[in-house]
Amino acid sequence: MRNGTRRDLLMMLVLTFITGGLYYFYWAYKTSKEMDEFTGERGIPPIVHLILLICTVSLWGYVWDILTAQKIERMQRMVGLPARNQSWLYVALDFLGAGPIYGIGIVVPFLQQNDLNEIYAAADNRR
Repeated sequence: MRNGTRRDLLMMLVLTFITGGLYYFYWAYKTSKEMDEFTGERGIPPIVHLILLICTVSLWGYVWDILTAQKIERMQRMVGLPARNQSWLYVALDFLGAGPIYGIGIVVPFLQQNDLNEIYAAADNRR
């Protein structure tokens, strides 16, 4: 189990706006890689997630959000946190925002990163 990077949510917001949303793609790639390293799972390679996000004009983001919610739930169990699958919340926010990185859908990465920050902190406390 290799801990991922705890990211400041305000800095994520600033970077997202400064880059016109491109930071989301970087974040999605890095987060996919870190979650795989943390869990030891080898699912869809992070670069494939990134390519699918770009090629489908973010439609893959709906699938990615569901897969991420499931992985976050497993990670929460691994560190002894209450496990919750937020996939329906993520998809609902994506849908209301007309996509994962538009409108209210932009909130989803922040919710995911907040959960990941808690998981990484709990993992540090267990060591």
